[in-house]
Amino acid sequence: QGIAPRGYDDLNNNFKQLLLLMSKNDDILRDWLTWKTTWTSVSIQAEIIVFIACTIQHDIAQKMFGLMADETADVSRIEQMVITFRSVDDDLEVYEDLGLHLLDCCNSETIYKTLKDILIRLNIPLSNCKAFCADGAATFQGAVMGVITRFQEDELRIAQAHCHMHSVNLAMSNAISNEPLTRNFLLLVQDIDFLCDSPKRCALVQKAETEKTASENKMKAQAGGYAKALENFEFYFCLNLSIHIFQISDRLSKVLQEKELMLTFKKSIVESEKVDVTPPKLPQMVQASNEPHRFESPQAFYRAKYFSIFDSTNGALQQRISDKATAVLLAVEDVLVAGWKGEMQENKKIDLICNFYGRNIDRDHLCHQLKSLENINDQNTMKRSISELVSILRDQLVLRKMLPVVVNLICLYLISPATTTIAEHSFSTLQQIKTYLRSTMSQPRLNSLITLNVYQETLDKLDMTALVNKFIKNGDEK
Repeated sequence: QGIAPRGYDDLNNNFKQLLLLMSKNDDILRDWLTWKTTWTSVSIQAEIIVFIACTIQHDIAQKMFGLMADETADVSRIEQMVITFRSVDDDLEVYEDLGLHLLDCCNSETIYKTLKDILIRLNIPLSNCKAFCADGAATFQGAVMGVITRFQEDELRIAQAHCHMHSVNLAMSNAISNEPLTRNFLLLVQDIDFLCDSPKRCALVQKAETEKTASENKMKAQAGGYAKALENFEFYFCLNLSIHIFQISDRLSKVLQEKELMLTFKKSIVESEKVDVTPPKLPQMVQASNEPHRFESPQAFYRAKYFSIFDSTNGALQQRISDKATAVLLAVEDVLVAGWKGEMQENKKIDLICNFYGRNIDRDHLCHQLKSLENINDQNTMKRSISELVSILRDQLVLRKMLPVVVNLICLYLISPATTTIAEHSFSTLQQIKTYLRSTMSQPRLNSLITLNVYQETLDKLDMTALVNKFIKNGDEK
């Protein structure tokens, strides 16, 4: 839960106080706490935390895995790099194990050597790494000295991936800022937010309403300009448009349809009348040597702007997300679903997969086993996606043994991370656990506490009785 087990002294720490609270309803525990023992000492607490965290983590020494890395600074101003291993077990269940490592420097050379050192210490061969996902910083994605590029020089079969969520954010930012209409809208929103975010500035605005000095008159005029802009239809149109775009970008599974686009524009017209804003108007035309295009009505002008912004957003998304690794993963999806439906396979996609994964995928065996997928029938599925196929294979051990190359291809697909979400999650957890009151926490303890906090669902499923017995057997002194 991110709560510190320690306190100012041994008696008043949270761990001891929790035991005393539980002992009120447990006579055996109350009697045991009266004994002189080291079981509740700080050293034993630390050992138990590390022991449980190691139990949650999975052994990936001999498995294919995907690698994710990101970096941040903790409350002590120490650079922490989050390393996540994404692996698949024999039942096609995906697991992600993370850990933090201190960084002396944030350049690509230091990060590259740190990651290689971690793999050596864990006895994990680099040849088992099949994918590497990181943000778009040049430190990781640089074409010459980037960390992923240097890993690919050591192992050619590593798929390079730019975190899709970072790509979406960058695409949204580029698409919105390239259009003057939405760019001016966001600048206005930032100015208003800057004004309202400070109690001091809000107080000055309220003071300007009663006093009439030169500075207050200037501020009052500026506030009046903001009020007039808020009453403009252009502001309300951009507000509805931005909400619609950002909702779609957050869901990422919605497809822009023509009917939905038109309904949103009509909604802006109808709701703008309810809040008493100015009706839509055509912008003033600037004299130019060439005759510009003239819109017949304000509706035609804003409709063109609407579709222009969505077209630029769609183009920015395709440019940011489309890469070689994405093309391979899409080919894997198409090949598996086509084989499941009994459709004709495209040799071009099979060649792309086999050339990319090399010795991990045998082409002849893959083609034969893809034909066998057609015989897998399930009344509850429509044979539309690879997730449905994976769910069937998870419950069928015999099928997995009969189709080893197909299962291997699915594993390569599943270990390819699309985002660094688990790393971003660990950043917020880091802020909760390592606070300014706990800034001297050791790195092993920090790693263990973050692991327990992130994987709470897995922790709740552990058999604590078996864990305690195993912990006792680890040392005779216990």
